[in-house]
Amino acid sequence: MRFSTGIAMLGCALLLGCSEDSQKASPPTTEPDSPYQATVRYTEYGVPHITAEDYASLGYGVGYAQARENLCTLSEQLMKLKSEKSRYLGA
Repeated sequence: MRFSTGIAMLGCALLLGCSEDSQKASPPTTEPDSPYQATVRYTEYGVPHITAEDYASLGYGVGYAQARENLCTLSEQLMKLKSEKSRYLGA
């Protein structure tokens, strides 16, 4: 399987799995194995509040929040860029 096809298929899975409910409030997020430690809390309106002890961890938290909120859109844009959206999602 080519790399771009794998990305497109992953994008399809993510698009199908994304919903409005997944964007609502969630418990704090911390990755214990990562060298970066950040806590991301979402308000009832979906606004992320990131707490970290250094700038690198803050960047990690911001990246996590952006990916969580926009991963479906990014996946769709990548499929459009490679002209493979219709192949995997239909006309």
